[in-house]
Formats: sequence, structure tokens, C-alpha cells
Amino acid sequence: MNRILPILFSASLLAQGAEPLTTKEKLDGQFREKIVALYHSDDLAHTAIDQLDLRIMNLARSIYSPHPDILKESAKNAFLALPTIKLDDLPPGKNPFVLSIAELLKSDPKNATNGFQSFLASERGGSVFLNCRDAVSASKMAMQMAVTESHTDSQMVGKRVMLTGYVRDVFHRINDDFLHPKIAIESLGEWFVIDLDWNEIGFYFPSRIEWRRNA
Repeated sequence: MNRILPILFSASLLAQGAEPLTTKEKLDGQFREKIVALYHSDDLAHTAIDQLDLRIMNLARSIYSPHPDILKESAKNAFLALPTIKLDDLPPGKNPFVLSIAELLKSDPKNATNGFQSFLASERGGSVFLNCRDAVSASKMAMQMAVTESHTDSQMVGKRVMLTGYVRDVFHRINDDFLHPKIAIESLGEWFVIDLDWNEIGFYFPSRIEWRRNA
């Protein structure tokens, strides 16, 4: 009798048309299908680049944001799969640059919080589900923030991005806490140390970015 009940319960769910459990892979597949359909749509040729960007962000939000638990589990597995490294083993750098996002937010927490919530609700807020849903992607975004913030020469920023396209960055994890990851990135002979925090909506947000520069 104990064996029959689970079978009957499963059959009942199928009879009611219950959908199979959603997975991160299925969400990625749905997003891929939407992008392919967008590419083959008749109005693509008449859509401006900035408007196309917004449509992509909205697609990402519509597919991923209803499933924060799935995004959280996927982020955890991806983070723990990274190779480990000790913070003490990283060189200090000759000319370090530190960008404390947490301190910037503390300076005006009310406006910062309201501003961030407004951003999430805006059309461009969907970008977090594309650029920050795992520790590696969020760290890339944070690293670019530090490079852009510390350089006054936009040409140098572009040149650095071009070089890293040929010599790929290497990502490591320093700790085991996937809700508050500390990531080390080896990039063009220098190191970045990125502190992230998980937002229960379904993405990471940087709190501190350290660029251990040599120049």
C-alpha cells in the first residue's frame, strides 16, 4: 500500500495537467528561444539598437524573475564549482584601487535604496538577470566598474577590454559562502578581489571592489 500511494499521487498530478518542475536549463532554453524568435522577427530591421537592448532586458526579466529559488540554487552550484585560492597568496599590487560600493550606499542609504528599487522596476532593471545572476558574471561587471571608475582615458578602458578578449580572465573563490562570495580574478597579470552579496530577487550585487594594479 505504501508503494501504491506515491504512484497514485504522481498519476493524479499528470491527470491534472501539472507542469514538470522548472530548471535553470529550461529557463535558459526559453530565453534562447525568445532571442532566436526576435532575430527572425519582421520588425528587427526597424528596431533601434537601444530599443533592442531594452527588449532583451525585458525578456530576461519576464523569464528569470519569477523563479528566484532556481536562480539561487544555480548561483550556489556555479560558485562552489570555482577553484579555490587563499587571499594571502595574492600579490598586493603596486598601485591598488578600492571602490567601496557599500560605503557609497551608506552615505545616503535612503536615496540609494529608493534609486536601486526604481532601477529594478525600470526597463533597464532587467539587465541584472543577464549580468549578475552568478558570481562570475557579477564579478565581471564589478571589475569593469572599477576599471571605468579609475581610468580617465576611455581609450585605455577599451584597449584593456580588447586584450582580455585574447587572454581570458581566470576566476577563483576565496570563501565558501555563496550568499556573500569573495571572488579573486587574475586579469592581465593583475588581481581583482570582489565582494558580492546575494539579493533574494535573484542576483548578486558588489559591495567592495579591489583592483591590485601594478601600474
